[in-house]
Amino acid sequence: MPLQLGDHKEAKPVFDLDSVQLIDMAMGLRNGHDINKTSKLNVPIQVGPVVLKSPQMGKFMNANVSGIEVPQSWIDEIGSVEKEDRKMKAAEMMGRFLAEIKHMVQGVHLMPLGWADIVPKILQTARIAV
Repeated sequence: MPLQLGDHKEAKPVFDLDSVQLIDMAMGLRNGHDINKTSKLNVPIQVGPVVLKSPQMGKFMNANVSGIEVPQSWIDEIGSVEKEDRKMKAAEMMGRFLAEIKHMVQGVHLMPLGWADIVPKILQTARIAV
C-alpha cells in the first residue's frame, strides 16, 4: 500500500499495531495465550528478549518492570550455577528460548546488556544463521 501523505511518499510503510491491538496482544500474552494466535493480526512479530544475568536481576525485573514476568524456573536455573559460570548459562538459556519460539516470530531484537560476546553462542544454540 503506497503512502498517500507526508513528505516521503516513496518511504516503505510501517504496519505497527494501534494502541488497542497492542494492549489486546500484550494482555493475551501475559495471560498465557499462545503467540501463534497473534498471526490473526496479520503483522510481523518481533520479540525483544533481555539476557538474564542473575537471579537478582530476574527478581528485580518481576518486581519493577511493568509487563515483564521472568519465570521462576529461569531465576532458579541462572542461580544454580556459580557466578563466574552465569554468562555461559545465560547464553544457553537464551539460545534454548529462541530455538523454541523462532518459528513463531519474524524477528529478534536480542538485548545482551553488555554481554555482546555471548551473542554468537546464543545464535548457535538457537540454530539461527546470520
